[in-house]
Amino acid sequence: MSRNDNVLTQPAVVLDLDWVREQINLRDLVSTMQYLHGQNFTLLPAELEMILDDPKEILVGVFDFNHVVSLAQATLVMSPPTWHVLINNVVTHGSYQRLGLGKRVLAALESEIKQRWLHDGLRLRRKSGLPPVPRIKMILTNSLARGNGGFYQAAGWISRGPDDQKPTIAWYKNLEELSPVPQSK
Repeated sequence: MSRNDNVLTQPAVVLDLDWVREQINLRDLVSTMQYLHGQNFTLLPAELEMILDDPKEILVGVFDFNHVVSLAQATLVMSPPTWHVLINNVVTHGSYQRLGLGKRVLAALESEIKQRWLHDGLRLRRKSGLPPVPRIKMILTNSLARGNGGFYQAAGWISRGPDDQKPTIAWYKNLEELSPVPQSK
């Protein structure tokens, strides 16, 4: 992909389903997202529609014409007493790295999180007569092998690892659909 220098002045855009349908083709967005993330990333257009229409999801991107070249995603987890947001899929196309686009999408994502979920409380709290959410804890995972920890530190993120006094370890478990049970005759 050849770089258009106008992308340097393009603002980060908060993606919603109507905007994507009006401005770019949904399948084109899925294609460029797959290109950004690499061959192990799969996403169907219907899945992207669900994400874009979900009030607990935010996607922010910088575009070079119709191609997303930098992208970040946030997912809200309502877990009292503190709401948590998982920052996921912060990625910038290789030809566009070191231009400040990752910083731009991350800053726009944090701004949208504050507006939509911290101040507005997903509108649920206001409807119930409750005050805004007092704090949101943002969490992201990152591989040390990527060598981009300095990017997150410069953006104000604090790492916690096994060498910290209070280490945090990310545990995961894959849940997979069970094979259908054969019907007895």
